[in-house]
Amino acid sequence: MSALSSPQTIILAAFINDILVGTASCVYSYCVTGTRVHVEDVVVDAGYRGKGIGSELIHHAIKRAKMLDAKTIDLTSRPDREAANRLYKKLGFILRDTNVYRYNDSL
Repeated sequence: MSALSSPQTIILAAFINDILVGTASCVYSYCVTGTRVHVEDVVVDAGYRGKGIGSELIHHAIKRAKMLDAKTIDLTSRPDREAANRLYKKLGFILRDTNVYRYNDSL
């Protein structure tokens, strides 16, 4: 199933003068302990960075998570994405001390 047609995915898009300048996707899952939201693929066109677009996308993701009564919102960001990491911290995200494991052998 495509992420665009998945009922567990919300795609957010930012436009300026009918030009797509940013996107973010929110993937949510229902767990025994409550609804969880994971923000993925936050991307702002290089020419529009530093104008608050990423911040607006994240604010809308938070608003959607609240509408879903989510217990947590998680996202990941590489350490070298310094501007993005500053933004996430500024918006209230806390860097967690955790191990992220990935399995992709023969998938």
